[in-house]
Amino acid sequence: IPTNTVNEDSFNESYFLEQSSCINGSCGNYNTLPLSLDTIDDGSVRLVDGRTPHEGRVEVYYKGRWGTICGKSFGQKEADAVCRQLGYKKADYCCSMYPMGQGIIWLYWMKCPTGQEKHILHCDRSNWGEGFFCYCPHTQDAGVTCLGKSFHHVL
Repeated sequence: IPTNTVNEDSFNESYFLEQSSCINGSCGNYNTLPLSLDTIDDGSVRLVDGRTPHEGRVEVYYKGRWGTICGKSFGQKEADAVCRQLGYKKADYCCSMYPMGQGIIWLYWMKCPTGQEKHILHCDRSNWGEGFFCYCPHTQDAGVTCLGKSFHHVL
């Protein structure tokens, strides 16, 4: 489990860059990305294609690639764990309302027992990327809106 996760106890250990991007001529979508590749470990998460930096499609990093999480079994507790990992207090769980991802779907399911987990690797989960596209297309990618103070630095 990575030790440089951003949370209330260690928010100085990792810095994040919020950067806007333009996709298909539509600007204002945000990606919350680690500032340095040194801060990206397997299980790191980011929010992509949201209207603000605290919302978007959930993407998880594994073996050098970003991929998505299927939203079929993704609920409030899982959304809370993602937001806590990013330094927020909790999630206003939503759904798959963000633009669908591309590429690999890393996790078909994850189950967080309490929602108090500070990292998604503390939750039970499927094996990484075992051909889940047939069972969970990108139209069902998990997305969240995080609430509460974020502990990452905006540059």
